Amino acid sequence: MPQFVIDKRDFLKGLSQSEEIGGFFRNMQGMNLYSQSGIGVLMNNSGQSTVYSENSGTALTSPITQLIHYGQTGSIQAIAGLSNNHAVQIRLNAVNGEATSIITFSGSNSNDKRGAAMYHLGSQSSSGLGLFYADDTDIGVYEVSGTFTTEQKWNADFMSTVPANASTVGSARYRAMYHHKRHDILYWNSGDGAGSIGQIDKFDANVGANGTLTENAFDLPEDWEIRDFGQLRDYLAILAITPLTGGSDDQFIQFRSKIFFWDGISDSWTYETPLINDQLIRLINTEDGLFAIGKGDGISYYQIELEQAKRLFNWPKDGIDITAGRRDGNDLANYGAITSIGNQLFFLGKDGNNAHVFSAGDRFGLSKKILTKPFYLKTQTSTGVIDLGDLVAITPTKLYASYHDDNGGGADQYRIVRFSPGVANTKDARADTVELDSYFGGIGRLKKLKSIRFDIEPLVSGDVLEIYKELNYAGSWTRLDGTSPAGADNSIRESDFSGENRATIKFTRADQFRHMRLRFDWTAGSVKIRRIVVEFEYGE
Repeated sequence: MPQFVIDKRDFLKGLSQSEEIGGFFRNMQGMNLYSQSGIGVLMNNSGQSTVYSENSGTALTSPITQLIHYGQTGSIQAIAGLSNNHAVQIRLNAVNGEATSIITFSGSNSNDKRGAAMYHLGSQSSSGLGLFYADDTDIGVYEVSGTFTTEQKWNADFMSTVPANASTVGSARYRAMYHHKRHDILYWNSGDGAGSIGQIDKFDANVGANGTLTENAFDLPEDWEIRDFGQLRDYLAILAITPLTGGSDDQFIQFRSKIFFWDGISDSWTYETPLINDQLIRLINTEDGLFAIGKGDGISYYQIELEQAKRLFNWPKDGIDITAGRRDGNDLANYGAITSIGNQLFFLGKDGNNAHVFSAGDRFGLSKKILTKPFYLKTQTSTGVIDLGDLVAITPTKLYASYHDDNGGGADQYRIVRFSPGVANTKDARADTVELDSYFGGIGRLKKLKSIRFDIEPLVSGDVLEIYKELNYAGSWTRLDGTSPAGADNSIRESDFSGENRATIKFTRADQFRHMRLRFDWTAGSVKIRRIVVEFEYGE
């Protein structure tokens, strides 16, 4: 009798680009492919835990678009969050990542706050730590610890009043800020119009009693606009694109991207890496080096070297929008919430009305070319997430996201939530639209399903997995018609097993079909699937 096996080789392919190309899953929600006991195990992931939530109009009037992790004295960890008129400081329990204290503060102005970075206020031996931010008029700071009269305090005109060479840096269309740790200097793009949007200002907190501002420390060619910063070796990596032409900021008609590498001292850049036909929106450093993510004819993902870039994949858009949030008006420096854990990249995006944390690569470095959706953002209504905010990881098991939620006709909610990668505790995970046609062979030929065997890891009390099938793209899903030991409701349950870690669902009157898809719904606990064995026969 013909049969085929589906196992880790298939699971680790991640999402498929189409019914014929790419991975095993057409859609996956809250899915994890790793357990403590093995790689390539199909299972559910962590659900979200709310760390901070506030009604719109209470204090916040805009989403929290900046999340920055920093360490304080001892083992205390904290997150600083920044919106247009509001700052949030959340001190975290070192064990479970939950909030131990939350401090909010309203600023002295409500100007759009764009790029932000954590940096010290003066000489490291005597100064405090501040969340620096760029707005329409100046570089301000929100002090999280240090030397100001009170510990949580705005200084909205810091850069124009405090350091040596203090100056009002003016407005800018795009603001990206970056603390280059090897240089120990804070950089940002400056200027307010064509011909100046490729300028870089820098603030060195270690020069002078209150630090020193250097305006226009570096110029890119006139045709280039700075979007983001990163670092590679000792160089400051500067992501820039050509000016937009022929459309709005959401309708990129012509563009090119390029990454310039500057040593922070010279009059010009040392290396440059061109990227044709992709509009890159963010740079991110991981344990493996420097990466870039953006959009061209899909989601583009590059590994960056000093004079070359390797495109790891180009994912068709197909309803996925990674530029759906983190945006104040047309300020594209606020596009793209992205972070990393080890070798793995995480970023926020929308898939229709649903918002997810997407992942590129895997945590073991086995492949950088897979795309998954390990977490999703819960919302109160079908309208879903209105605005995405930011994303930050502070440990391998603590990932934080911010977003603006339509709260069902009441006051909208501005939230910061936590996920725990590798910890399975959500009941709402789903592997949807698993295509089986290529496994059956003879695509389009009549077939009869005889049995499906699921090899799983040992279950615990309360584990429940529901499995559905769809035949011939009918659009209707029915639970598998199983017999013992699948249980009366045809779900895989712990009570259905007597120490044997497999369940075989046999079909005594299987319908004939030409096409078949499966869906897995984790409804309770965590069922971990290692292997699926399908037996069938060809129809007449």
